[in-house]
Amino acid sequence: MKTCFFVSPIGDPGSDERKNSDRIMNYIVKPVCEGKGYQTKRADDFRGSHTITETILRQLRESDLVIAEVTNPNPNVYFETGYRWCTGKATVLLNESGNRLPFDIDKICMLFYSVALPEHIEHARGELSRFIDAELERVDNNHQNTQISTWVGTKGEYDTLESKKPDVVYYIKIKDGTLVPASSIPMRAASEEEALALSRENPTAIYFY
Repeated sequence: MKTCFFVSPIGDPGSDERKNSDRIMNYIVKPVCEGKGYQTKRADDFRGSHTITETILRQLRESDLVIAEVTNPNPNVYFETGYRWCTGKATVLLNESGNRLPFDIDKICMLFYSVALPEHIEHARGELSRFIDAELERVDNNHQNTQISTWVGTKGEYDTLESKKPDVVYYIKIKDGTLVPASSIPMRAASEEEALALSRENPTAIYFY
């Protein structure tokens, strides 16, 4: 069976971190992954003679799919996500809607989700399914994992991004899951505030101001 490794802050049994991780894994990640033929596990599911660090690194290297929940700043999760990212294998990042991440990862393609209402959970499942399909397609087509879902910056910063091509190609995902170069559909906003507001409404585009 194909394997999915779920990365998130776990915390102690009964802690808010554990409850949140359980909620995301059981309500969103597992139903989608099981429907696609993946067995989903988290670090605390493994027992054996190896250290937990060895087990985690092995799962990050060998799992067919890794899904990382990066909403709350956590050094373990960020390290594990970066370690997996370097393999070039299928990786999907989750971030709770409305949360702002550190600048060095907030340009990476990720799924914005909510579990506040049942319809939000259902929407998140559908989006996760599409993200997984697009990520697997990226791996099959040997694309670099440098795609972004939302980019916000000044016109000068955007021009700098453009000047890096063809050495680095930035992609965004459009609604049908297709990867396209980010430069193909830039959108201008009147201010940084407007650009950020637009990016929250449509986290699959590139904006400059």
